[in-house]
Amino acid sequence: MKNMGFICRTIDCMARYRDLQSVVPKEESMCDYTEVKTYRERMVG
Repeated sequence: MKNMGFICRTIDCMARYRDLQSVVPKEESMCDYTEVKTYRERMVG
């Protein structure tokens, strides 16, 4: 069940990323997306 919380947080992050995309210029939102990805990789690794 511990993974469930992680999956929910990841989905939440992705939802925020999509929100950012519609507001923030493309380059900046890509920076945020990269940070989320490395965060996910750290959590998984």
